[in-house]
Amino acid sequence: MLAMGPTAHAAAESLVVPDASVLQYGVSYDAKVYFRNLNQVDASWLGCCYNYWIDVSTDTGRAQFSAFLTAKASHSRIVFFIADKAVISPFIMVGDF
Repeated sequence: MLAMGPTAHAAAESLVVPDASVLQYGVSYDAKVYFRNLNQVDASWLGCCYNYWIDVSTDTGRAQFSAFLTAKASHSRIVFFIADKAVISPFIMVGDF
């Protein structure tokens, strides 16, 4: 029998953004994309400016940023997952499901 352990996103918190075009971001010199106004979508998330990011120096980060840009350009829904929204950290998953 195969034992299944917890996944990285099992205890994650999520933020559903119905229209990704409302999000503001900045790409920094350190290859991070910082999201600036997630608290305007859900007030329980930290406000501006360097609290949540995607690291575009990695394949995962480039895929996450691509998913975000696609959703932003098409005014589509996107979901961000983070281990703890009260802790400054990178997203662990970005998508729409």
